[in-house]
Amino acid sequence: MNFILSPQSLDVDWKPRAYPYSLQANSTQATIKIEDPARPLVLAIKVDGTLDPGSGQYEVHGRTITGQNGDGDFTFTPLNAPATWEL
Repeated sequence: MNFILSPQSLDVDWKPRAYPYSLQANSTQATIKIEDPARPLVLAIKVDGTLDPGSGQYEVHGRTITGQNGDGDFTFTPLNAPATWEL
């Protein structure tokens, strides 16, 4: 999973979609809160610059190609799966 931060949004590579986010910091930790209304996600920013999602499961909503239509465009169906964070 890749995250691309821009000043306005966070792009997540499991499904091209931009989400608003906020950065929070206190004296011991910095976090990024991804404002997905269906399933918010908070990532801690570790000292080495990597992102730590913590532990547990997160439901990943994506899609899979099912074929092509008469115009040659790909057709899709939803594909949802739980992702277990393991560090």
